[in-house]
Amino acid sequence: MKTKSVLLRLDEADDEALTKEARARKVSKAELLRVFLHEGLAGFDRKHEDLINRVNTIDGRVAHILELAAVGAAMLSAMDVGRKPDERVSEMTEHLKQGFEISQAVLVGQQRGLFKKGGN
Repeated sequence: MKTKSVLLRLDEADDEALTKEARARKVSKAELLRVFLHEGLAGFDRKHEDLINRVNTIDGRVAHILELAAVGAAMLSAMDVGRKPDERVSEMTEHLKQGFEISQAVLVGQQRGLFKKGGN
């Protein structure tokens, strides 16, 4: 494998700490720096992955809240059918239909284990 050289400037205290740690681990300073680099990059990747997972979880929760709001709106429309003019009945019927479709999708998601108990 082809390697490349990287210049790294350290102050005396950092160089002494690196030397001491390398001796304790019985490796060269260069090897210890490679270990630190790999660990640091892996840690960055884990943090990035965790952040993406959290964003996706929040996104899913927002979508779920919007679905529940649609169901609630459809139910409110249904409860108020007697007070609405006849021309609004088709609109309310469509809201109910959408609400039931969303409810069915949520039920299928629950059956597939897409939702975890406890809000996680």
